[in-house]
Amino acid sequence: MYYPLVQKLEQHGPLSEEEKQVIQQITSQTVIYQPRESIVQEGSSPAHSSLILEGFAIRHNHSPDGRRQITAFHVPGDFADLHCFLLKPMDDGVAAMTTCTWLRSPTVI
Repeated sequence: MYYPLVQKLEQHGPLSEEEKQVIQQITSQTVIYQPRESIVQEGSSPAHSSLILEGFAIRHNHSPDGRRQITAFHVPGDFADLHCFLLKPMDDGVAAMTTCTWLRSPTVI
């Protein structure tokens, strides 16, 4: 289940079996989102980070008149909300474009 992250990390150098096992252990929860479903709410303060395993998602902002601006596309192997540990509340949101499977990291306080 951790293959996209391992694949992405191994673009920068090989990982040992022990490192691969740690990656598997820290990805504790799988969540499936349907198309157009919100993954991270704009203005929220998530206590975890999520890695996209399967599917495609978008990062977006809403303008005061209600329009949505897409600012990024996320593909398998991306951490879509890793910066949530530094930026609280989130200044943008993440939504599924297709059915998406995500690995959610353990809660961070």
